[in-house]
Amino acid sequence: MSMSSYVSRVSVSFVLMSDLYLCQIELFSCVMGVVGITLAAAVREKKLLTRKLHQMNVDLEYKVDMRTLELRKANEELQISQRRAEQASHAKSDFLANMSHEIRYPTISLHIAVSSLSLIVQLPTCNYCLQFKFILIASTLSC
Repeated sequence: MSMSSYVSRVSVSFVLMSDLYLCQIELFSCVMGVVGITLAAAVREKKLLTRKLHQMNVDLEYKVDMRTLELRKANEELQISQRRAEQASHAKSDFLANMSHEIRYPTISLHIAVSSLSLIVQLPTCNYCLQFKFILIASTLSC
């Protein structure tokens, strides 16, 4: 094997190796391009999801605030209703207490009047007693 044939083989071999390296470099560049595109898409997707999550949090906070406001209003209305019910209960109790007294007082008066009349009827029938009966009956009925 001569030196020139050896050099030509090494040259061919070098050319083939350099072509192989160039192919590997091109392949690596393509893979890196695909990885870069994939990473960019992932970053874009993450940003979109982050915005959506933030908007959902804002919406949820708004709903919580609105519901809290509704509950506060309902609670205030319940407190007002409770106070009104307590006032009505007190008014009813006062009314019944007054009416009970008003009903009892005339009843007692009627009882006294009937008792007095029965006693008057039992008095003897003399002239003086008749005048006394008339006076007692008139005063009893005027009560």
